[in-house]
Amino acid sequence: MPQPHDKKIGIYPRMPERVVSARTLIIFLAVLLTLAIPSLLAFRQYKISLMNESKQAVTRAVLAYRDVLAVQLSERLGHLSGLTAFVLSNPAPSELNKEFDSFAQGLVARDPGIRAVEIAPNAVIAYIYPRQGNEAALGADLLHDKRQAVQEDVKLGIATKRTIVGGPYELLQGGRGFVAREPIFNPDGSFYGTTQIVFNVAQLVKETGLDSRASQYDLALRSRSGEILYEKAHVFSGSPIVRRIYIPGGFWEVAAIPKGGWVAAVTAAQNEALFSGTAIVLLLTIIVTGVLDRQRYLGEAVAYRTMELEHAASFPRQNPNPIVEFDKAGALIFNNDAATQTLQQAGVAGQFDLFKPADYDSSVTATARRRKAPTLYREVKIGEHFFGETIVPSDEELGVRIYTIDITDKKTYEAELVERQNQLVASYKDLDRSLTMYAVLSDINENSLRIADRKRLSAAVCETLVKQAGYKWVAVLMRDGKSGTFKTSAWQGSPADFASSLDRYLDNLTDDDPVLGDLIGKAKSVVCTNLSDEKVTQEWREMNARAGFAISGAFPLVKDRAIVGAIIAFSGDPGL
Repeated sequence: MPQPHDKKIGIYPRMPERVVSARTLIIFLAVLLTLAIPSLLAFRQYKISLMNESKQAVTRAVLAYRDVLAVQLSERLGHLSGLTAFVLSNPAPSELNKEFDSFAQGLVARDPGIRAVEIAPNAVIAYIYPRQGNEAALGADLLHDKRQAVQEDVKLGIATKRTIVGGPYELLQGGRGFVAREPIFNPDGSFYGTTQIVFNVAQLVKETGLDSRASQYDLALRSRSGEILYEKAHVFSGSPIVRRIYIPGGFWEVAAIPKGGWVAAVTAAQNEALFSGTAIVLLLTIIVTGVLDRQRYLGEAVAYRTMELEHAASFPRQNPNPIVEFDKAGALIFNNDAATQTLQQAGVAGQFDLFKPADYDSSVTATARRRKAPTLYREVKIGEHFFGETIVPSDEELGVRIYTIDITDKKTYEAELVERQNQLVASYKDLDRSLTMYAVLSDINENSLRIADRKRLSAAVCETLVKQAGYKWVAVLMRDGKSGTFKTSAWQGSPADFASSLDRYLDNLTDDDPVLGDLIGKAKSVVCTNLSDEKVTQEWREMNARAGFAISGAFPLVKDRAIVGAIIAFSGDPGL
């Protein structure tokens, strides 16, 4: 008997040898006899099921071919409707003589299955395309045709005033084809004649796929009179599945059988089932024998596995980092000594729920239920220490196991790094603003020396503040020396209608105005840092919101201690 697992060298117990005994042979014969009778009955039922499935598959195929055939016929009847519409719009012989060949040529070009396009005023074929090869049909009186089926179809169409699909006929021009006819009546109800299109049966079969060599079935097609239009391998004599397709004036029948017949269709599956059944019986016998032989060493395997589990369980308990495990209800089911000591050192002894991250009830438990989901990483703070947690699903009631490591030093370094980075970014922003404002002031100063005209200078200042300083809308206001009122000298930016609103506002401007009062009376700059909340912007709030303004400023222009104008600027950037 093999010895239990040796902890020192890790030797697994060896599998005992198996031999074929008399008991094994008896079990084999008993199982074989027990399975033979029900297997034979099941095989018989399986043969019936295979035949039914084969018939269902053939039925689906027949319906599919029938639907394709219906589409093909519908397209051809559409050509006939187009021909009828052409005749009704050009009923005079002179117009038909002029336009018929061109129209019919278009139909033939679109459908290679068309043998001939014909118009028969008073049921006498007077127009035919193409004429070459169809001369024998020209002048044929359909109501007195020698072919009885043709007479009957024409008369039926006239009597019912409906399209009739007839044939296949022996055509006057030679060969066989089926004909779609539509009677035409004059506005007074009298019979005008018929339009008709002769179609090639072989082309229809080809387009439908009935003659496809890749098909799993032998297919056939016959008319309502029982005449075979297409057949492969004597389908109609082989107990086929038959479905009708109804056409104007009657119906056709599509039929199919499996290639080689019904017996051949199920023989391969029957042989496969017979082989599989025999293999299953042998396999079951081997399995039963193996189960019995296996019993003698299962006890030893269980003992060995128990030792392995005990050995593995010692690792989390002896781990120097905290490890905890919770069940699906969030109750603690395991903690190692390191977890207990961590809570004691933090002054929260026994509060193991502190290891649960903030999203434990949502993300963590959902991950555990999925089992195969990837592990999660979370961070928690216990006392003055931060812990990184790797959270994995456990097999205990779909709970989770949390492995932690102290990352306090790492968090401290990260905080210092972020603070230094923010300081650096702020320094860059201040430097950038200073450089931008220096460039703007330099440009304004240059313009003031270069441009003598006040109007042009105002426009240049507005353009500089918008394009270089980044303001959304800027205006220069100048004060009239006589009236003391302010008028817009120049503006730049969007929206454009803001200028007209500003002019209306300036017309009623007084020294006690809540917005520009300090600007006018005291020559003080006015800055609104929040255009959506400050009461002084109540009147402008809707337009500010629509224009996307976040901050505004009004700055006086002073000459000889008197205010002569102002610059008003609006920006979408609160920090500008």
